[in-house]
Amino acid sequence: MNSLLIAYSPTAIEELLEIENYLESQDTGAKLKFRDEFDAELEPLLLFPESAPIIHKPNIRKRLMKQFRYKIFFAVENEYLVVLHVIHPRQFEDFDGLFGGSN
Repeated sequence: MNSLLIAYSPTAIEELLEIENYLESQDTGAKLKFRDEFDAELEPLLLFPESAPIIHKPNIRKRLMKQFRYKIFFAVENEYLVVLHVIHPRQFEDFDGLFGGSN
């Protein structure tokens, strides 16, 4: 199996920039630690995206970052793993609302 390529939704790009700016304002090393963990969480998904559970039909999946506790929401579209959202549970509780309702 070939590795997927990574793409980001405009919303995910905004969320990542906000997260990194916030973390950098709190601790100068936190931004790099966050990015390292984020990349480490995505790496195995590029080969095995089905290892993350589907949380919304038809194909939206979720991966939880262990240290920073952010949830990475993504979908596989053709040869791309598309990061849709990166959100901390304290920031947003209605995850179904992100995707237009419940399953």
